[in-house]
Amino acid sequence: MLASITDFLDGYLARKHDMVTMFGKLLDPLADKLLVLTAYLIILDRQRLEAWVVIFMIGREMGITGLRAFLAAEGIVLSASNMGKWKTTFQIVSLSFLFIGDIHKYFDLIGVWTAYLALVFSLVSAYSYVSGFWSLLGEKIMAEQIRKGGG
Repeated sequence: MLASITDFLDGYLARKHDMVTMFGKLLDPLADKLLVLTAYLIILDRQRLEAWVVIFMIGREMGITGLRAFLAAEGIVLSASNMGKWKTTFQIVSLSFLFIGDIHKYFDLIGVWTAYLALVFSLVSAYSYVSGFWSLLGEKIMAEQIRKGGG
């Protein structure tokens, strides 16, 4: 939770003081994913969450990161969606409760249920990203065809 808070503050301050860099735009999402996916693996090792939930989360993160990297290589930016931001929020809440689940059984229960909510947001946002990917890629192909005089 502390790492997530400091990450949020870092981004907020960078935007507020107009200090956003390309290096930060590239590394911040990767660092976020490394943080969250590492936490999921620890939770999985502690048997706090079912493996299929963690597999879906890891698969989604890898897939969307791949799509965004592909588009970035083509000079196209696919921005984070609100659903993706909600997914991240529920992931952080879920993981925080799962890490302290030993304190009280309700913490563990809250962690599991918010993990399921994060999964729902994860799947909905993945659909949004994939749709956006095909739309942006189609626009780029059309623009190239028009530029070449093909139509």
